[in-house]
Amino acid sequence: MKQIVDFLKTITPPRIVREAMTLYGTTEVKGSKSNPIILNWAKETLSKDDNWYSDDSIPWCGLFIGVVAHRAEWELPKEHLRALAWANFGIKVPNNDAVLGDVLVFSRKGGGHVGLYVAEDKDNFYVLGGNQDDKVNIAKIAKNRL
Repeated sequence: MKQIVDFLKTITPPRIVREAMTLYGTTEVKGSKSNPIILNWAKETLSKDDNWYSDDSIPWCGLFIGVVAHRAEWELPKEHLRALAWANFGIKVPNNDAVLGDVLVFSRKGGGHVGLYVAEDKDNFYVLGGNQDDKVNIAKIAKNRL
């Protein structure tokens, strides 16, 4: 993953990727406390009346994509905290046509996961996202989950 991070530092990626990289390494707090940075993302992207997000133990991959999309001046899906809500966002492209910064939505037991395309190999996408091992990082996710 370091190789991908190093590569991203040598180019001018799409704005959403630049915004995401400024948050790279942000980690949730274990236990009863929460990382105030993550909680502030909810304050930034949700209306005061709709801000129910109160704990970083609540899945936050959709929140992460929401805050970087918001900062990149994209319009957010209505329920952007839900990973699967991003499946109806933007223009769908075939799996093999994904490019740097595209939003990828994955299925998983009990829900979904959302992140940004940064690279791929034969079987996997490399995804810049939040709540990947409880932090913002680049994770390898099998293509068959897309």
